[in-house]
Amino acid sequence: MRQLLRLFIPLWLALCLLGCGKPKPSSYPPTMVEAARLSEHEAARALPLLEALADSLDRLDEEGRVYYDLLRLRVNDKLNVRATNDTLIRRITAFYEAYGDPDKLMLAYYYRGRVCADLNDALQALHFYRKAAEVSEGKRQPLLLSKIYSQMGEILEYQNMYEEAIPVYRKSYEYTLLSGDSVTLSMPIRDIAGVYREEGQKDSALVYYEWAAEIAERTNHRIYLGILEEMGNLYMEFGEYDKAFKVLTRSLADPFERDRTPTYYLLGKWYMLTGNLDSAFYYTKKSNTKEVFYKEIDVYRNLVTIERGRGHYREALDYWDEFLKCDDSIQIADNSEEILRMKSLYDYNLRERENQRLALANERKQAAIYRLFAITAILLLFLGGGLIHYLNRKRNWQRQTRKLEAEKRRIYRESEERIKDNLQKIAELEALSRDGARSASAGERNLIALSQDILSAENKHIELNLERRRVLEEQLITSAIYAKFHDGREPIDESDWMALRQELDRVYDLTNRLYALNPTLSEMELRICCLIKIRVKVTDMAILLHRSKQAVSNARNRLYSKLSGRPGNPTKLDDLIRDL
Repeated sequence: MRQLLRLFIPLWLALCLLGCGKPKPSSYPPTMVEAARLSEHEAARALPLLEALADSLDRLDEEGRVYYDLLRLRVNDKLNVRATNDTLIRRITAFYEAYGDPDKLMLAYYYRGRVCADLNDALQALHFYRKAAEVSEGKRQPLLLSKIYSQMGEILEYQNMYEEAIPVYRKSYEYTLLSGDSVTLSMPIRDIAGVYREEGQKDSALVYYEWAAEIAERTNHRIYLGILEEMGNLYMEFGEYDKAFKVLTRSLADPFERDRTPTYYLLGKWYMLTGNLDSAFYYTKKSNTKEVFYKEIDVYRNLVTIERGRGHYREALDYWDEFLKCDDSIQIADNSEEILRMKSLYDYNLRERENQRLALANERKQAAIYRLFAITAILLLFLGGGLIHYLNRKRNWQRQTRKLEAEKRRIYRESEERIKDNLQKIAELEALSRDGARSASAGERNLIALSQDILSAENKHIELNLERRRVLEEQLITSAIYAKFHDGREPIDESDWMALRQELDRVYDLTNRLYALNPTLSEMELRICCLIKIRVKVTDMAILLHRSKQAVSNARNRLYSKLSGRPGNPTKLDDLIRDL
């Protein structure tokens, strides 16, 4: 008892110290609280508040200063200020991993993923988005979870992993719905539609676009107009030009202040496809902002087609030159992106190997600490288990021995040896009847005669059973299934094994008798018993069972022990099975 107290008292004290040392929530100044409130939807207003706090950070505790840095990152991200390195966010995530605030750790992991995305490290970004989702456990901050899954879906879609992106976008929709944010509810549905379109499943894409448009029309007009543009493009791919024109003109006529460049481009495409080349030129030319060459190349491609159709071949050649310049720029950009993607994968693998090495080293240290305590427990369990196993095995052997003796007695009762013994008893009773014919009473003589009749009747019953079994055995030996197993000319399948067992059960009731000895026999062991019963050679057994000859012999050794409860050899097993 004293030894136990010496062991547990220090452990209890350590737990108490850990509980007392848990950090208390920081108290933030009102300006910082207001900046945190504004940082999600009004980042431009939150930025001056955070800048005003920059000179008084020394008044905050460590957690307050780290949280301030996290808010600055959040505001910069909202204002589309790209991160140039991950030094700050590394420090923030390391702090909150040790601090014990899951809500802020979740936020830190999310913005570490955003920083990794800014640095073109898609795999690492995906890794930290998943860590953020794991911290939430599906219960914390549903609005942030919806953004996490939206970002994950975007990365997967960018990597052309469309099947993986769709369920992630669906989770984004579920958590947006759970958060009650109706303003962005249509966005994950629109994203799912975009993935289906990329996959070529245009019917599914249209269903999701219509669903997203129905929600966005009530909740977010800007998103609604963008969805109309995407639907117009999809209708054109279907060849439904009337529907396409209807949604595009609705988007164009809407007074909502926004960039109408995509609508101009799609209307130009619509007029080009429907043969109105002058209007096509007007809208396509109006959509050429020369801001993004990925979009610009489509504009020049269409302008080449339009001008060629209008007979303006010199202008068409000029636009063709511009198209080629854009194509070269895209090739360079694609190559650069591919290099960045490969570098990102290489860096990610390096980090994973280093993390695995550190984790392995940590596991070894922990194993060394626990090994001393574990060895004693393992030894005690091993000794106790060994004793229990020995006692159980001994009981099993005794039980198997009793079963086998009972089976031997049953076999004896149905054997020719029993007939001989009964005949000897009958002869002894006849001799007793002759010797005591004068002195024996009438009752005694009747009893002797009755015993003789019983023994004779028993012999007759045994003889009839033996004759019946002989007939059945002849039928078995002359059966097609018996010949198939002995000839070895045709392949043996499951139906053949079943047919053989049915024949042996009909003649010997073999399966029930084997299970009576040991109900844990495997299918392979039952098949070995069947082959022994029809006297198949060991070499042929190995072929039929697709095992080596040695493997079959070893199995027969184990099988005898399972059936008899004592060690034996294949010969003893053969005798046991053939006597059944």
